[in-house]
Amino acid sequence: MIVTLPNKGIQRIANRIGSRLCLALGDRMSNLKAVAIILILVASVPVLGKEAPRDMRQFNVSCPAPKLLPVLDAAYHECHNGYVNGSCERFVETFRQLLPEYDCQRPFDATPTQNYIVPAIWLAGDGALEDYVRLLSRMSSSKDKLFTDKLYQKATDEAKKLFGSKEFRNILDGHLAETYRPLSIKVESELRRKNNLAPQQAAPPDRR
Repeated sequence: MIVTLPNKGIQRIANRIGSRLCLALGDRMSNLKAVAIILILVASVPVLGKEAPRDMRQFNVSCPAPKLLPVLDAAYHECHNGYVNGSCERFVETFRQLLPEYDCQRPFDATPTQNYIVPAIWLAGDGALEDYVRLLSRMSSSKDKLFTDKLYQKATDEAKKLFGSKEFRNILDGHLAETYRPLSIKVESELRRKNNLAPQQAAPPDRR
């Protein structure tokens, strides 16, 4: 389950509610403790995906998660441990294939009043998703010593394109969004600058 950790706006609301709760309960509860309880309650609410199309009646039929998540996880462990066997390229490409929603749904995305669909990669679960996003971020960074080796050039080039894309940012929520969205936008800007500075290919001569 992916949860939304509180942003600054929610924290301010929690502070106000916490202060009022404190006044109501007197010295039995400190403001800090009250706020902490409220934030925990907020963080425990699952994040739903987008509403499924009304004509979508079946779910997890075309969803590639059952097939691709084991491939992604195996590639993640090999790439994370420095294997130069195509696992890093495979990790990035499989990650890319798992970004769309398809008809993917977790058990709690089906409600009595509405069905929701989520990015296929969300079916990996919180902890695994965070690991995958962290590795993609490392591969996109010029500061990670492992991935500055030329042996990883192809994989890191593709990782930067994926990490700096809107499609990648669309799967981020909660603390993953707060941590990695600014980094993704930064990588996107760097790629745009690099592409703008790249020499233009000369046009072929007109033979008419």
